[in-house]
Amino acid sequence: MTPERQNDEETETDEPTETLSPLQSLFDTQILAELDPDRDRIKRDVGVTVLIPAHNEEEWIQRTIASLYNQTYTVSRILVMADNCTDRTVELARAAGAEVVETVDNVHRKAGAMNQGFALLMPTLQDSDVVMGMDADGVVKEDAIEIALEIFEARPDLGGVSGSVRTRRPTGWLETAQVLEYERGRRIMSRAKGRIHVLSGAAAFVKVGVLRHVAESRGSTLPGTKGEVMMSENIVEDYELTLAVQRLGYKVTSTKRCQMFSDLMPSIAELEGQRMRWYRGTIETLGLYGIREWHTFRTAGAILFNLFTSSVMALAYIMLAVGWLAVGAEPDYRFFLLTPLFLAEYVIVAHKVPGKWPKLVAYTFIPMWVYGHLLFLVYWRAMWHAVRKTDFAWSGDQGGRY
Repeated sequence: MTPERQNDEETETDEPTETLSPLQSLFDTQILAELDPDRDRIKRDVGVTVLIPAHNEEEWIQRTIASLYNQTYTVSRILVMADNCTDRTVELARAAGAEVVETVDNVHRKAGAMNQGFALLMPTLQDSDVVMGMDADGVVKEDAIEIALEIFEARPDLGGVSGSVRTRRPTGWLETAQVLEYERGRRIMSRAKGRIHVLSGAAAFVKVGVLRHVAESRGSTLPGTKGEVMMSENIVEDYELTLAVQRLGYKVTSTKRCQMFSDLMPSIAELEGQRMRWYRGTIETLGLYGIREWHTFRTAGAILFNLFTSSVMALAYIMLAVGWLAVGAEPDYRFFLLTPLFLAEYVIVAHKVPGKWPKLVAYTFIPMWVYGHLLFLVYWRAMWHAVRKTDFAWSGDQGGRY
């Protein structure tokens, strides 16, 4: 079985069940089956431990844990690292059946919480085991772990497998634009035959032997503190770990079949905070590692392309405005026909997402045009702050959640 094998199209529904909370009902209830203790479990010799860093996730944590207990492959251990929580995350995670440990004197946010978790886990694990790291505000499809292990078996050269990120059902144009962006990313990944930019922090699997190799190489071959799996100071810990794994010679991949479902940013401020961290962290991490391998060259090229196209588009709009308002020149309306061409793929993607919002947003073009230019502005701000090396503030990013 190869990792390129495609999943069948899922049948999804827009109708929430009455037994779910308003927040939980935003997920597709056919995909997110309720906990079934009688489900047949697939037995393998590989132990799978799940590490979940969590900060104030009381609304999500129980469903996240339930989706792990509902897997076709039984996990060995679920460890929630509760980091400076001021809500009921600890209580609810324990009630859901997870082992919960509260962090001690952690000042490095998500990466620091994960390092404290790894310090507890690694002495108990074999090199052949697998650690699944995932966010506390998502759920995994019931066969995700089984599929990840199948890929590891088919590809002995792999160090990590990333989940394919999907989202809850959107409300409003901003969330819908994010859904279309994620689904387009899944199409791009599929065309790339599993080549990926990052082992997603939303859900990814890494072999324990690889994690040990990373920890041992910190401070020499790799940046960071020797003995730590994650680079504590890095604000995009998942991307940095991906580069670390690849720098040590391991391959990484993903497949559309290994699905997890994540939250969306409901406001422009929260979206800006999230993307500012992603974009700036990626730029800084590329600077840290250098553009020495093909995958880093590809990522750097994508960043430069985004910066270039955003500059060209901005200049074109300025020239049109000046020509029209100052000189009185008649604008060439054929220019505006280019916009639907750039956004055409979102129309295709919209038909794979249930509900009316995706079709409405994709066919009207304007929402996706506005969304794209918002992200262009964040790209430029991220570059500016990365070059100036200003202190990064986490406030506004997902309301302080991880």
